Amino acid sequence: MTTWTERIRAALAGDVASADVAALFGVTKPLDDLHQQLGDARLSAEITHGGGNWQVTVQTGPIAAPLWLADQLVALAQSLCEAEAEYHQGQPTMLSAASHALAVAVLEPLETIIAEVSAALIDPHRPSRLNLPWTVGPDGDIAHLPLPVPTPPGYLRGLLLAVERIQSATGMLLTDVKTLGHDAATPSWLIATVQRLEGELAAASARRAMLDARLSPLLSGHSPALPSSATTSSVSLDLWSVLNTALVSGQQLADPRLLPGAPSSAFSSTDGAAARPGTVAVTTVPPSEVATPPAAPPGPPSTPPPLRRGSPASQPGTEAPPEQVRDLPDIQAELAPQRSAHRRPDRAEDDASPLPDIGEGPIKAKHEEPLVRELPQIGPDS
Repeated sequence: MTTWTERIRAALAGDVASADVAALFGVTKPLDDLHQQLGDARLSAEITHGGGNWQVTVQTGPIAAPLWLADQLVALAQSLCEAEAEYHQGQPTMLSAASHALAVAVLEPLETIIAEVSAALIDPHRPSRLNLPWTVGPDGDIAHLPLPVPTPPGYLRGLLLAVERIQSATGMLLTDVKTLGHDAATPSWLIATVQRLEGELAAASARRAMLDARLSPLLSGHSPALPSSATTSSVSLDLWSVLNTALVSGQQLADPRLLPGAPSSAFSSTDGAAARPGTVAVTTVPPSEVATPPAAPPGPPSTPPPLRRGSPASQPGTEAPPEQVRDLPDIQAELAPQRSAHRRPDRAEDDASPLPDIGEGPIKAKHEEPLVRELPQIGPDS
């Protein structure tokens, strides 16, 4: 329990209680279960591919990379808390304001990472909200807080400790991936990329050793004699650069899809690798391979419909096709026998006389030859 004197001293120094940071550490409990599920997935992939080869690393990469990143974010927050506790002997639960803000900002993305990894373990084709690799710090993707001025000693010591731990974790990943080079199935581009990455990590490790040598004399003791603000800011930027080199390299080694220059054709479904969450494979068919439907066989010649009254062919000024012209019957010739059959025998009018209009009197027919027989008269005069 802190006394009022210690509380006042902490308030004047800008120190903050770490209770909320301790609560955020409680969010990391599901990580252990997720690591166990990752181990099961890796074992299943090894059985499928017949041993531990690079395809196993590719298949489990979308799960391994964010989990590895979450572990390093926890390591960074723990390093800050441990370094601050060294400078707060009587108040181990107090943090400098800069370290407190950084620890909270680093631990906040863990909820998103845990949720996305849990979903990817069930549905690998689910679109992911994680766009790795991530960087941390003033110019990073997360926890992009400005450098504190003046820089607290616990902040610098925490960064140094975090860089050492993250570089150690990246080195372990590098060793595991380098063993894939002994497999004949490992592509040449992967071996060359890992070799370049190893060189970058070696340079970053050398820079971290030199920064440690510069800061160790200044940070020794409980009341360190810090250099000027310009010097501490420059050292802090160098520490963030070295830390992000190791952080990004570790994510790329955990998931070869993230490696610079990795060809997308190497991760097609034909090589046994699982599709990365959020990606959809699209197959393009060349135009020459597109099937053309066969042409319909020629049918019988169509017969034009018969002409009807009022059709264009029957209108004045139009000429109908010869096959559509029909001869109309001669109505006068058909009526001639009927008129002769009803002729009155007592009347011998000239056969050449004109016919009366229908309805005006008896019908008279013209005959060129005499009738064979005459019908009896029908009517009142008989």
